[in-house]
Amino acid sequence: MIFKIFKEMVAAVKEGVAEAKAELAEENAVKQVLETQQLDALRNQPQAESFAVALGAPHRWIFIGETAYDLCSTEIAAAKKDEIAKLLIRDFGADSDLAVTGAVLTLESVHYATAMLNVLVARLDGAQTEADSLAILADVERIRTLLATAVAVGEAHRFDSAMIPQLLTNRNILYSEYRSLLKDNLADETKAGLAAIAARASYLTFAGAGIGLLPKEDALALMAPLASAAEAHFSSWADYAEHHEQGEKLDKTNNAIGRKLLRDACRRLQTEPASPWVLFGFSR
Repeated sequence: MIFKIFKEMVAAVKEGVAEAKAELAEENAVKQVLETQQLDALRNQPQAESFAVALGAPHRWIFIGETAYDLCSTEIAAAKKDEIAKLLIRDFGADSDLAVTGAVLTLESVHYATAMLNVLVARLDGAQTEADSLAILADVERIRTLLATAVAVGEAHRFDSAMIPQLLTNRNILYSEYRSLLKDNLADETKAGLAAIAARASYLTFAGAGIGLLPKEDALALMAPLASAAEAHFSSWADYAEHHEQGEKLDKTNNAIGRKLLRDACRRLQTEPASPWVLFGFSR
């Protein structure tokens, strides 16, 4: 009798294991189909869109997920939206389309202005005539004024409908002059700052779009200048990742743990099969 009960118990366990294996196999099959569908959707996504979103992949890897869809799609799974919304408020004070737009414009403006001021100050030291010096000083003062506006609005989080047009105008002026003044000759420190700002702004912009704070079209338009600058000044995802790590070291607003997480994310993004940095080239 004991042996009969034992055999029945073993048979029940085997049956349970077989059922569990079958359920796991079915779940994996469904997951594989979903991942294939998502990957096909990403491959059909416009390259400019994939590139702009992939710039923010280091932050997306940490906060959104590690699948190709998490890293490169402008959509975010419904189950993750509440958590992402809380993170955007915590890290950027971004709870609306105006807040997202204002934060990105401020990040950009500070980067462009700082880079140009560094160049102009260096030129001032080498000015040959008083007229040259006065012209450079005039440019410095004008850029400082634009920078002061961006910093003041950003620190106060005054991202309302009255301030956004001014921030946008200032950003456009600074971006145009940044491209004209620096051309292809970015100092290594400036490239590092550009990589860090591009990653942060991309994550904020498209996470905001993914949870419904702003339309995807507005997000793409907002990121267009930074995406263009990144494409112009980096030769590959490896180049971008290297300068991103340097940029995070220079940025004192992040802590050592945050920098390590981003550094590890960048390294894995260069090798993981599901990474957009592996799946797609470095171009728009």
